[in-house]
Amino acid sequence: MKISIAITTHNRYEVFSDTYKNIKKHLPNGAKLIVVDDGSDNPVKEADFRFDNAQGIATAKNKCLELMGDADYYFLFDDDVYPRVDYWHLEYIKTGLNHLCFSFDKFSNGTSNGRKKTGQTGNIINWHEPCGLMLFLTKKCIEIVGGMDPAYGKWGYEHVGYSMRIHNAGLTPSPFMDVANSLDLFYSYDWDQTSKRSVPGPDRAKCIAPNERKYKSEKGASHFIPYKPLERIVISTYFTGVVDPQRNAHYVTDLDVLQPLIKSCVKNKCPIVVLNDCFKNTVSFVKTKAQINPYFQRWFAIHDYLLEHPEIEQVFCVDATDVEMLKNPFMEMHKGFLYVGDEIGNTVNNLWLKKHHTHPIFNETYRQFYHAPLLNAGIVGGFRDEVLDFCDKMMQMYAATEGKCQMTDMAALQHICYSWIGYEKIKHGPKINTRFKANERNNYSYFKHK
Repeated sequence: MKISIAITTHNRYEVFSDTYKNIKKHLPNGAKLIVVDDGSDNPVKEADFRFDNAQGIATAKNKCLELMGDADYYFLFDDDVYPRVDYWHLEYIKTGLNHLCFSFDKFSNGTSNGRKKTGQTGNIINWHEPCGLMLFLTKKCIEIVGGMDPAYGKWGYEHVGYSMRIHNAGLTPSPFMDVANSLDLFYSYDWDQTSKRSVPGPDRAKCIAPNERKYKSEKGASHFIPYKPLERIVISTYFTGVVDPQRNAHYVTDLDVLQPLIKSCVKNKCPIVVLNDCFKNTVSFVKTKAQINPYFQRWFAIHDYLLEHPEIEQVFCVDATDVEMLKNPFMEMHKGFLYVGDEIGNTVNNLWLKKHHTHPIFNETYRQFYHAPLLNAGIVGGFRDEVLDFCDKMMQMYAATEGKCQMTDMAALQHICYSWIGYEKIKHGPKINTRFKANERNNYSYFKHK
């Protein structure tokens, strides 16, 4: 059972220090503890990460989730609440629920704080609105809905918006819940009304109206929001477990043939991942299975990898052994387009293409687009939505043809790009790749292709 705990703090060091001391005192065995300083005027020495300037609650909490790593259970603390007892975490875990919020309806002096109970089932209380001082989350919540919405800015509605998205995703029976005995488990400065606000009144006043409108307009939302920095990467594939039908042979396990691509990506400060079925013990390599034609297997593998990594915002999918990056492309890309390599001088009316890709489904594309430039599947990129859509279409093509009557994915590429996506949404040409098989380099193409 992996437990990860995090505290966010901003300009309340004395309060934070007390909270930090008590959380450490009652820290579950083996639990990870993270501190994020949201741009305090005086840096917090205990912080694992510090923003230079205050980013707001949602962004600070998301940084916590990023640093907390892989865990089964997550506890997100504000800097003014801490456990009173050692077994506090078990009271939440043993409920079997995916998400709970520490909440109460009266201050220590007995006056109302505006929160209202709406019902109780066993030891679980439903609330009209939570306090948001400490959030309990399971791994499932993080995987399905991600983190808080940074669009809420410095303060206001980020907690309730998060809980509502979790509920709308079907992860909780009610959006705002807590265990009935939580005030026995935690001390809260807010409950005791003994600490200043971490977000000043004027800033809160500016946030409340627009954030309330945002929350109400998105009350049915359940979408995933990335909590890690969005990434731009190159993905390649290398499979030895199935025969390459173009060469009628298996690839061999040879890391050297990938080095030109890997080194070119490193030179251009671009992360690269190679999905493969043969390499071991290398950070950039991710094991996957190869069961079908490798030219189609790659799109299944890339599709799954992108779904598993929602933090990837932009991606280029390239051949492993005959492509090199000449220039980092990601700052020049635009949403709504698919960026594809081509073979200048060749068209869809290509004898090799027609000879080795004879399925009837391609006949109309051959006829209608015979004059169109021949695109090459060795370089395909774009924003994640466009690339995922392309992968989906490749998977559909494989299913429609049952993988028959086609040596590679080249005919499927022409069909998808010209017949399904539309030429106006395809970017190709010398900006994308050098002349195919020309073995040339320049200072304007993103990639060299053979």
